[in-house]
Amino acid sequence: MAAKPDSLKYQGYVYQIFAKLDVPEVTLAQNEVIFLANQMQMHEDQRVPFASDDQEVLVNLRVGQFIQDVSDQVQFDFSKNPAFSRRLQKHISALLQHSVKRLPNVRIETLSQLTMHFPQLYEAITAAWKLDFSEEVNVAELQLLLLYFANEYGSRQPRRNLSALVICDNGLGTSAILAARLQKEVPEIKQVKTARASGLAQLKLEDYDIIFSTLDLPGFPREYHLVSPLLLGWELDRVKSEVASYVAKYPEKSTVQQPCRFKNPAAVLTQLVGESAFCQQLLQQMTLQPIGSQGMDMNAVLSAIVTAVPDEYVKDRLEVAQRLKKRLDLAPLGLPGSHLALLHTRTRTVSKCFFAIYDLAEPIAMTAMDQSKIMVKRQLLLLAPEDLPEASANVLGMISSFLVMSDQTLQLFESGNCQEIAAAIAQQYLGQVTQRLNQARGQS
Repeated sequence: MAAKPDSLKYQGYVYQIFAKLDVPEVTLAQNEVIFLANQMQMHEDQRVPFASDDQEVLVNLRVGQFIQDVSDQVQFDFSKNPAFSRRLQKHISALLQHSVKRLPNVRIETLSQLTMHFPQLYEAITAAWKLDFSEEVNVAELQLLLLYFANEYGSRQPRRNLSALVICDNGLGTSAILAARLQKEVPEIKQVKTARASGLAQLKLEDYDIIFSTLDLPGFPREYHLVSPLLLGWELDRVKSEVASYVAKYPEKSTVQQPCRFKNPAAVLTQLVGESAFCQQLLQQMTLQPIGSQGMDMNAVLSAIVTAVPDEYVKDRLEVAQRLKKRLDLAPLGLPGSHLALLHTRTRTVSKCFFAIYDLAEPIAMTAMDQSKIMVKRQLLLLAPEDLPEASANVLGMISSFLVMSDQTLQLFESGNCQEIAAAIAQQYLGQVTQRLNQARGQS
């Protein structure tokens, strides 16, 4: 058997595994080592990255339990996406091993707004952390964990009916038989996709609610149900029971978001009138401008951005630039997984609220909220006066939380034009208005 490129690393993993098993009577032939190494390399994209030591294995197990505990509490299955699990494992592992700088225990506006938007999810994360980890983390770190979960939730739309993936060795006749049996005998399953085991790398596992397989899948990153192609009587009963359990645990209507309910609809309507007028005005004045940032450091970029703000919005540009710099020194403002940063401050030297987007001619290195290093190509600027009315604060908070709601919104703010971004913000705001009015009407 021929070894794949870069096989030596995986052959080393094979020897490590058998050394830990400590079974002296087992002698590995070279062709067997190559075979196992090839299998590990082939499935690397389908599993959690190989754990280099027992401590990392333990952390990965704890993170898996953490994800499951959060899923159970909010009745939304966060374990379906292996890429999400890997990202969270990497973040928590670095957090526990102190290999990244901890966030200061200060209010980070974007994360605080996200907490208000997902109160039940935040409570579930806080409770699950205390249950699964003995290490203490501050509010900012818990809110950063919420960012991961909220992004995953926002990126996936709940389906009305269950979708199943059927994995077989060849993906031909046996998979078709099993798929037909599932659709006929299990009414909750409406969509079935069949796939060969060798073709799993091309699939997005998060697209499927339940996975069935006719063969063992060592190292597979999702929970799956092992069945025979004919789905015999006793197996069918077990499958029906497992599907019923899944539906009960993760019902069609997710309870992740629990909007506040209002006792006085008239007061809510009065507030919304002010908010709506402010939101419309803010979006009408929003601009997207280029900034010639070649050769600039962060202080120079801040100065150039503040200089571009129209006179009617600021009284003292130097003071605004200094406040932005102070805010950056306090905690990072880069948005994880993007080329964006959200610069924001409230100060008496700002006359009225201002929102604008600035494209940098040359990207600048910044620290993201998760302490990763990113190259920022687009700076978003939110300025507000010190005495900010509640209605205005609600709209600015909505924009901050909308930014990190999902990968799609991040991409929109990263590459969209002014009209597209304004339309998306307006759509998000109108959705919240509808939701709040419905809640208020329900109590009247």
